[in-house]
Amino acid sequence: KELGVKDAKAETKIADLKGVKDESGDVDASKVTEIANAVGSYFGLVANDESAEEFKTLGDLVGWISGANDAPILLMTFSPRCGSVKRQCERIVDAAAKGKFRIFALACNTKDTDEHFAKFRGTKDWPVRTFWDRDQRITDILGAKVTPHFFLFDADGKLRYRGGLNNDPMGFMDEADRKDYLMDAVGAIRGGKEVPVKESEPSG
Repeated sequence: KELGVKDAKAETKIADLKGVKDESGDVDASKVTEIANAVGSYFGLVANDESAEEFKTLGDLVGWISGANDAPILLMTFSPRCGSVKRQCERIVDAAAKGKFRIFALACNTKDTDEHFAKFRGTKDWPVRTFWDRDQRITDILGAKVTPHFFLFDADGKLRYRGGLNNDPMGFMDEADRKDYLMDAVGAIRGGKEVPVKESEPSG
């Protein structure tokens, strides 16, 4: 209803939705991404401007969600005040959009508040569904050490990888030298193969 849709049908074009076009009349990619994330984040799915280009109709969004039933699930420890989280949040979102895995964040710093999270959301594009784990019950079960610490599960709930996003937490390395542990693990799971690196040292 907020998007001006009175009778939502699968064939309804996203380009026809209210507020999607810019001043020149072209579809604003960031608006489509915003719509996709408003729908997908509940299910652990996130999009970026590149991945949102494949969404042409409301049916495409439904297919995106229903097609993720067997997608890997990533749990990550999170703090809105953590410098490492702030540095890596854009890369985390891009990885989830590209890898099409489900992602949920656990806000596990006992001193973080709703105000801290609101301030973070005011400065960072963070569409990831985030749960409070202030008592660290889930975090302790996972054996998390820092924020962010990543735990990747396959569709059967088996832990397949834990550690850092890659070996370049500061984002300074050349692409040829970067080892993308998480994305390699996602690719292995989707290909029915063994994860090449099952654990790495998280940086936080």
